[in-house]
Amino acid sequence: MKLTIENDNIFITDIVLNTICNYRCSYCSPSLWAGKTRLDNNDILWCIDEVKKKYPYKQLTARFTGGEPTLNPKISNLLKELYNRNVHTHFITNGSRTLRWWKENQKYLSGMIVSVHTTYAEPDHIVDICKVFDQHKPIVISVLIDPTEWNKSLDNCYYIHDKLKNNTNSYVMRVLVEDKGGIYTPYTEEQKQFLSHKKWNKLFDKKINVDWSLITNLLYLNNEYYDPAEAKLTGKDNFFGWKCYAGIDGCRIREDNSITRSACGLDSEWVLGNIKKRIINLPDDPVICNKHACICLTDMQMSKETIN
Repeated sequence: MKLTIENDNIFITDIVLNTICNYRCSYCSPSLWAGKTRLDNNDILWCIDEVKKKYPYKQLTARFTGGEPTLNPKISNLLKELYNRNVHTHFITNGSRTLRWWKENQKYLSGMIVSVHTTYAEPDHIVDICKVFDQHKPIVISVLIDPTEWNKSLDNCYYIHDKLKNNTNSYVMRVLVEDKGGIYTPYTEEQKQFLSHKKWNKLFDKKINVDWSLITNLLYLNNEYYDPAEAKLTGKDNFFGWKCYAGIDGCRIREDNSITRSACGLDSEWVLGNIKKRIINLPDDPVICNKHACICLTDMQMSKETIN
């Protein structure tokens, strides 16, 4: 069996830019918002340049996460540098920066993944920043479906979908709240049924005309479309014992300056270097997965295959 990515000419660098956030979501680990760490721009650019040396034929993508990455006071300078290097750059962001800020910075971005956190998000502001982006740039509106605020979460989905129904570059995607160190409330069976792939796509179907590879890679399991949210619901994100191409299809720069194959990879064989120490050793071979679930979207976007 194989999990393949639609465009294998992309190398994605997942960058935990900081551990600072202006939200305090109950389901998030405090480590994501209570820290003070912030990566240095020059260290990040060094890593990107090293990756380009290893893969001069690949399109590099930089995905900034956190914390809330847009709160970095030097982020605009970094965006300009990456843009000049022809790196496709986007955020996973709560979108809370002002409309003026987004107007000034979207020109350096290839698109956006905006997370809608029900307790704090302002749906009208989310809609407004989506409309700021050039229409050829893809936008994923990732609504965290909080089981403790079920109805309000779904209301946000319907409202944002309706307001952007004529925008062919955006799509409302469901994101499951998982057990990641915060307060975790499991979904009921009825809620799981509602979140199923077929029902969701029917409710939020719309015409899309955009190149998704600017911010993400579509996935296929044995040539059939693979929906990450559906996989989370059904346990099909378990690749334990498979060969994983993390480190070859992409890597992660962590908040402590270390470089790893992926978000889940903390074992020694998954560590590739350190941007502060100017050490990077990108692998040529896949690694055997020793986890029972992919912990984030970026990890899922690494090719995988069973061992014959």
